[in-house]
Amino acid sequence: MNLLESTRLAIVGLTANKLRAFLTMLGIIIGVAAVITLISVGRGVEAVVIDEFQGLGNNLLFVFPGNIDPSDPGPARAGGAGLTLDDAEALADPFLVPDLLGVVPSYDRPAIVSYGRQETRTTISGTNTQFPIVRNFYPALGDFFSQQDLASGSRVAVIGQTVYEELFEPGE
Repeated sequence: MNLLESTRLAIVGLTANKLRAFLTMLGIIIGVAAVITLISVGRGVEAVVIDEFQGLGNNLLFVFPGNIDPSDPGPARAGGAGLTLDDAEALADPFLVPDLLGVVPSYDRPAIVSYGRQETRTTISGTNTQFPIVRNFYPALGDFFSQQDLASGSRVAVIGQTVYEELFEPGE
């Protein structure tokens, strides 16, 4: 059988069974589309997970006050007076903890923030100047607050992209 005869036989088979040929093509199209969609979604999820981990920073250790209940799925904190800035300064002492590269105390609370008539719900964090280095978080516009800002008690804030978009007009 040569190529011309094979092609003629295939065309005769397709025209004789039009519904079967259509359903076969439809199945192939749906199958290929499903595979492409699953691969795209998988790569998208992978990129989001990688971005989330990179946003945390490298080689981090989080310290929380209180006792952790192993039977509770969340980090329940019971008892204890909490951590203080003195605790953070002690951890940052290179003679006490020589292999530690940075300490970032943080106090986080949910809040509603506003600008003009716009408002949004977010988390407000009180921290220090080491935050961008340790957490790998650098503002896209402007600067992070400085040690001079802290010493002078300046009223400064660093906002993320989502808060910026919800409170301000484009270009503001």
